[in-house]
Amino acid sequence: MQYYGAKPEKVCRIGDNEWQVEGKHEEELYFVTLQASCTCDISLSGNVHCPLCSVCPYSWNCTCLDNRAGISCFHKHAMKLYGNAMALRSLSGAHTSTPERYESVPDFGRPHWHMWNHPRKQ
Repeated sequence: MQYYGAKPEKVCRIGDNEWQVEGKHEEELYFVTLQASCTCDISLSGNVHCPLCSVCPYSWNCTCLDNRAGISCFHKHAMKLYGNAMALRSLSGAHTSTPERYESVPDFGRPHWHMWNHPRKQ
């Protein structure tokens, strides 16, 4: 995740429920989209959400080859951690002249932060 932390512009929101995530190579471009609201069990034993970003692997889909049921790919994590850092832009790649900030990436599921003893990282 350090790659996207140093280059948050590689993760751009392109719609209400869609993000464009650029790969490490120029020709790599992936799309992360919301498929459904989270229906995961809130108990620790049934929790499959990431403890760092709380992305639900069943609610989100990615166009990469690493997209698997029950496992969040690198791009889903990048979307949740860095997807609100850049302005809404079109697929053509045009940036707005004054960057807009999004308050947060929607979590469409129940928050799971209370289950861990460490503070939420910003």
